[in-house]
Amino acid sequence: SKGSVTMNEQTQGLIVLFCLLPLVLIALPAVFILLEAMLPDILEQSRVHLARKPRRSFFTGLVNGFFLLVLTGVLSGSGVGLLGLVGLVFLLALLLLGIVGFGALVGTVGDRVFALWERPASPGTRLVGGSLILEGLLFVPLVGWLILTALGISGFGAVLLALYPISGAPSFWIRG
Repeated sequence: SKGSVTMNEQTQGLIVLFCLLPLVLIALPAVFILLEAMLPDILEQSRVHLARKPRRSFFTGLVNGFFLLVLTGVLSGSGVGLLGLVGLVFLLALLLLGIVGFGALVGTVGDRVFALWERPASPGTRLVGGSLILEGLLFVPLVGWLILTALGISGFGAVLLALYPISGAPSFWIRG
């Protein structure tokens, strides 16, 4: 009818975005604070790898992430029930390691930002600050997304290095 007001899909999308955005901005720092409380040793070792060996962390994450994603895709697309289930487990493991990697990354970014201001920060403040900075990259199209992707790969690799340290690796690999 003429008197009724209808919203188009763009308006509905904007309303959902502006309602969900504050929740995401609050929820992600809470997730990273919870990770810090539950896995402090793994996150600390991952942060050490990110700070001391960023190239090694990146390439470890890139190679292993690519291999595991391909393996997950092959297993999930095989059509066999048990292999599909194994693929799903691999995917969940990748997601979990990625989230833990971002947890280490958030702490590293928070440390470095507060070091620039020459101000000591509590662990919670450091995690919230680092989280908000990384969330800000989501709003910078393409460049921010590429930076966030590269940082995420590095965080993933740092977690893998913290969980499975490389021993007997060639010297060119260790220097990175």
